[in-house]
Amino acid sequence: MNSKNWTAGERRKFATNMRHFGGNILTGFVVTKLIMFTLAIIGMSAAAYAVTSGGSEELILAAAPIIVPAEVKDGIVQALKAIKDLGEKYDGELGTMREDIKGIEREILQSKRFADAGHSLESIGHTIVNSAEFKDFAQSGQKQSPLIKIGTFHKTALLNAAVGSDNPLVAPHRIPGIVAPGQRRLRMRDIIPTLPITSNMVEFGKETAFDNQAASQGAGSSPNVRENVAKPESGFTFTLDKLPVETIAHWLPVSRQLISDAPGLQAYINARLTYGLKVKEEDQIVNGDESDNTLAGLIDNSTAYDTGDDKVGDNRMDTLRHAIRQVDDSDFEASAIVLNPVDWELIELTKTFGSGIDSGQYLITNPKAAGTPTLWGLPVVISKALAAGNFLVGAFDQAAILWDRMDASVAVSLEHSDFFIKNMAAILCEERVALTVLREEAIIFGSFAQGDSGVIEA
Repeated sequence: MNSKNWTAGERRKFATNMRHFGGNILTGFVVTKLIMFTLAIIGMSAAAYAVTSGGSEELILAAAPIIVPAEVKDGIVQALKAIKDLGEKYDGELGTMREDIKGIEREILQSKRFADAGHSLESIGHTIVNSAEFKDFAQSGQKQSPLIKIGTFHKTALLNAAVGSDNPLVAPHRIPGIVAPGQRRLRMRDIIPTLPITSNMVEFGKETAFDNQAASQGAGSSPNVRENVAKPESGFTFTLDKLPVETIAHWLPVSRQLISDAPGLQAYINARLTYGLKVKEEDQIVNGDESDNTLAGLIDNSTAYDTGDDKVGDNRMDTLRHAIRQVDDSDFEASAIVLNPVDWELIELTKTFGSGIDSGQYLITNPKAAGTPTLWGLPVVISKALAAGNFLVGAFDQAAILWDRMDASVAVSLEHSDFFIKNMAAILCEERVALTVLREEAIIFGSFAQGDSGVIEA
């Protein structure tokens, strides 16, 4: 039985019995010693054990005043050896019993303090067996007992610290790295040709007018002649345009200690600074107007959408088809459509309505399948740089060029103000770029009509 489940009375009784048992063993041991001493007095001599080469023990008797028969001598030897073994055994067991008794006394003392504090001294098993619930369960023959309350067996509850606070005994789990915010897809560079440049200025000659007089030789002459007649003359007008290379940049102060102590931080900062640079670049590609040294953006160098093509009941898809035709009028071929995510969502959600069997059907998308956004055979570029409600349709692959004088790069320097003596560093991210729109008529910018229902009658 586990001594930890004994009651206080059982513990006291066991301790008393152990004392009596230990006393009896001690008494027997003392008697045994007295017998050996008596034998020595009557002349049997002091007995000693010697270990032979074979490992056996035998009794060596000194000369005695009396003659002892051999069989008596053997009996005495065996008796003395048994007495010696018994003494050694009792010596070890007495030591163990003393420690057990001390442990039981300590548990009894603790149990007494527990009882003084108002707690029950009964074990969990004793509490369960004596409970009314268990007795009813034992007589009912059921397979599972009801809930049996046993109370508490602890003076003080050990609990974690409050949720969200530090606990000195529990190490927190640390997620490696830094959790970064979301990053939007930047797609405008994907539809515009990009070329390197080694200068700080871009110049290009641009045709502004073409007087096309091409005709058959001799046309209009009377009578008609085909030879020795002057051919028609056409004319062109050109202008020289130029745009500077602009620098887009930003920087961040950071301590050298932080860079040294958190090696991954610099890579994270570099990536975030570069991302921020590209977000600003995309915004200037769409909305730049050359003020404050911004790029010459697409909207500022485009042709306005001709609303004269709009018809009653047109939706966003109709408007974009009109814009594609307007690009065709410039003798360019549209290569892409640029929309804000809000407008593309409205187009994807366009449904039929009415009383027909196809009422409520999506027109251009299958909700169960994902695909590349396309409309009227052209890729749709989704960009938050373009405000909701507006659109761009154009021959971007022919009408515009993005020039890279210096790709986005990151540099670290201590030579800024008093950064050197303060152990500070400046992390700089910058790029040099220019955007030229070669043909404004090939890019159409417009806005969707207000009140577009986004539905089509079935």
